[in-house]
Amino acid sequence: RHLGELNNWKQLEDLRKSNICLSELLDVPFDLISYPFGSYDSNTLNICKEMGFRAGLTINRGDNPQGTELLEMRRVDIREIYEFILGKGKI
Repeated sequence: RHLGELNNWKQLEDLRKSNICLSELLDVPFDLISYPFGSYDSNTLNICKEMGFRAGLTINRGDNPQGTELLEMRRVDIREIYEFILGKGKI
């Protein structure tokens, strides 16, 4: 579901169910989130903080300089680094 389109209670319900399901399935606790479909809002961030999530990954690309909100981490494109390591490109 698109969390940012749900009310607080539905967001909390979805996040709790997902967290319980993954924790039980993999037998490890989860404190990281990747927002489904990249959808989240300020309510989602507050709920994630209350649930004890340490960090969240958005679908936004870019650097994460010091001071970046940990629940709104951007994705870093590593293709150039990967190609450099394989000798196929330059940085």
